[in-house]
Amino acid sequence: MEVIVIDTDAYIQLIAELRQMILDAIQEIHNDEDVWLGRQAAMDMLGIKSTTKLQELRDEDEIVYSQFGRTIRYSRKGILEFLAKHKNR
Repeated sequence: MEVIVIDTDAYIQLIAELRQMILDAIQEIHNDEDVWLGRQAAMDMLGIKSTTKLQELRDEDEIVYSQFGRTIRYSRKGILEFLAKHKNR
């Protein structure tokens, strides 16, 4: 086993940089409004297993989706809004 020893100040700087990288990544995820998901990812977010239920949500305009030909994509932001709207207190 190899042991790596670093100075305390270097360790603190490393932790600070890693923390900032993580915060930046989280911020980027939350600010990305143009994320469109496929069927399985949308079903996973919604916690459903049935494509019929997903179709029902589309038919009732409960979730935001886009269709080009046979390809359907679901708005991540729209799904989050749907989940927030139906949140139990």
